[in-house]
Amino acid sequence: MKQGILLSILLLLFCTSMNSQDLTNSNNTIVRFSVTFTGILDKMDPYEASTKKEEAILKKNKEKLYQILYDQMYGYFTDKLSDNQVQIEDIAVLTDRGVIYLKEGYPNPMSAKSAIKKANKKGHTTDYYLDVRISVGATLDVLGGKLTRQVKPTSTVIINVLDNEGNKLVKLEETIKAEKRLKSTQVVSSGGGFDKMDADHYPLLVSALTPILHDCIDSAVEQL
Repeated sequence: MKQGILLSILLLLFCTSMNSQDLTNSNNTIVRFSVTFTGILDKMDPYEASTKKEEAILKKNKEKLYQILYDQMYGYFTDKLSDNQVQIEDIAVLTDRGVIYLKEGYPNPMSAKSAIKKANKKGHTTDYYLDVRISVGATLDVLGGKLTRQVKPTSTVIINVLDNEGNKLVKLEETIKAEKRLKSTQVVSSGGGFDKMDADHYPLLVSALTPILHDCIDSAVEQL
């Protein structure tokens, strides 16, 4: 019985090692790269749009926020993979393979496995697919629920490694919670702090959240 358990553990360690090594000597494709942002804007600035014009401005600002987040997090993520000798195909490689892309320019299918099957049927070949999900939000605690214009950021990164048929081989997940709260006036020091109606404030908000996002990506990628 003990020998059987030991053999299973050794086999698991061997397979994990092989999977990690294979990624550094293989073709790898990102089938999903999603970024979600929740619970922060209204905490940093509780103002609510009251006119159609303000609603349109806020919508445009949020779109700008997501484009910045996607571009910066994708760039950092792929740089970290490269540092670990893991190479990724161009993010647009699946655009003509039946895979759904967001307007930000990144693949985000409903089902990664179904998307892989479609891509395979349309001639795409690769060794491994990566399903990457990055989120940034605000932790909820007794004090945090009562305070405004400040948040305690949290970030989660999930990386699913799939084979070329869409079967999940490895799931890596990392969550980091900030120890200190981020105040609106730390994001924008003048004029009373972060203003979600001001488009120029959004890059500053992303910059303020970048450290926790980078730390979370670092920890997740190191597990590959």
